[in-house]
Amino acid sequence: MLKRWRLATKIFGASLVSLIFLSPSALALDASTYNILANPFYDPSETCTVNVPVTLSGDSNVQEAFNYFVSQGLSANQSAGVVGNFMRESHLDPTIVQGTASVPEHDSQDPNSAGDLGWGIAQWTPGNKALGIVRDANIKTPVYELATQLDMIWAQLNGNAGGYSETQSGIDLKKTTTVQDATREFLDEFERGPSETEQTNYQIGLNFAQQILQKYGGTAGTGVMTTSPTGCSTTSPGQDTTYVNGFTVYSQYDPAWANKPYGDTTIAAAGCGPSAMAMIISTLTGQPITPDITASYADQNGLYISGEGSSWQIGPALATHWGLKSKAVSANTAGITAALQSGALVIVAGQGPEPFTTAGHFIVIRAATSDGQWMVGDSAHPDANTRAWSPDLILAGIVADGSSGSVYAISK
Repeated sequence: MLKRWRLATKIFGASLVSLIFLSPSALALDASTYNILANPFYDPSETCTVNVPVTLSGDSNVQEAFNYFVSQGLSANQSAGVVGNFMRESHLDPTIVQGTASVPEHDSQDPNSAGDLGWGIAQWTPGNKALGIVRDANIKTPVYELATQLDMIWAQLNGNAGGYSETQSGIDLKKTTTVQDATREFLDEFERGPSETEQTNYQIGLNFAQQILQKYGGTAGTGVMTTSPTGCSTTSPGQDTTYVNGFTVYSQYDPAWANKPYGDTTIAAAGCGPSAMAMIISTLTGQPITPDITASYADQNGLYISGEGSSWQIGPALATHWGLKSKAVSANTAGITAALQSGALVIVAGQGPEPFTTAGHFIVIRAATSDGQWMVGDSAHPDANTRAWSPDLILAGIVADGSSGSVYAISK
């Protein structure tokens, strides 16, 4: 893989495989802590969403899941009952396989690898049942991510996936008023475990649920990005578009263009390069240039390489077409930070942990913080866009061979 990387002038564009857990170098963004240096694309009052899925909030998978269900309209008692059951099942680990503490990463991210065993936070059995739910609910983000699996659960509870039709479990869960009843209802009608272990399972789930309720019940957040009263447009193409600090973030999995062609594949599968450039062009020009538009131009001009993804030249080529400037930047902290301070946005290609993927992925570095961290625009990982990232982690993915050929500053 590294030899191929060194010799190629392209990056593998499929964005379907990445690491689940955030690196310790990825810090949750606190606007009171992180002040952005001289780059125009940071304003903490300017975060809007356009019909986007819930953005998880919290300091752990447990809190994120609890806040998710509260944001969907469940009470704190009901949300705690649901999450307590999942703690018993999987400890909210989105890639856990039944009866195992861990499996190789490439297997743990693939429900098919579970065989007849349970997989994921709900321990769907067989594991590949999860893929049917994703298909039924038309969910575009990777199946191995926590946010995806919470959406899957919600789709099942509302009768939209997995063979459920106006599922009784969802109806009855919403009628419960105590954490005890919510835990029992969800166990009986959704989990549907063996009768001989039902009481034991209920008690374990209830113990978790009561702890969750005590810790998070009094401060239940919505888990949803707040909409700025001023300064943000909420009209935009696509349903998953987000405005983060004044920067336009597109999802390559947005139903508006996910299945549109990019070369011999689709934008969802390999459109991270066009999506990154669509973010840059839209932000710098103020025009709604979406990933399907940039993908079409890139494809027509030979910037898609079959079986590989987008050429590293996609940045300067698309910048020129849309009347922007581009400049190759040294792949080091000083070079990239200087470009950000000048008002440029930096497109980079890399491989590795989030915000990259193991298959190769383009992202935008959009700002630098006062303590030297970087903010990004990422079409594959919604959570990456509101976190501060260590330059060392990002550079480790970019400079696998010492090359700066995949790093370009784009400016007006």
